[in-house]
Amino acid sequence: MAVDCAVCPLDDDDSIADFLNSDEEEDRVSLQNLKNLEDSATLRTLLLNPHLRQLMVSLDQGDNKAKLMRACMQEPLFVEFADCCLRIVEPSQSEDS
Repeated sequence: MAVDCAVCPLDDDDSIADFLNSDEEEDRVSLQNLKNLEDSATLRTLLLNPHLRQLMVSLDQGDNKAKLMRACMQEPLFVEFADCCLRIVEPSQSEDS
């Protein structure tokens, strides 16, 4: 789901928390886990890769997100990125698998 930040500005922790506490709670990531993404050295290192960055830009700007996501998930680098994010935001689930 894309969010137009001009319509829904998220410029402070309270407004971010309000957004995260809105509908579809089970599909949301806690504010603390989002901050954990920011603090991850592994994730930062992955994001230095220009190929990964281009994949993400293409996905963000593309019209058919589902098709593009399927294509990105065939790229080992993107899968590594996705797995890294999931290990950070859902540590108990990734440890169980």
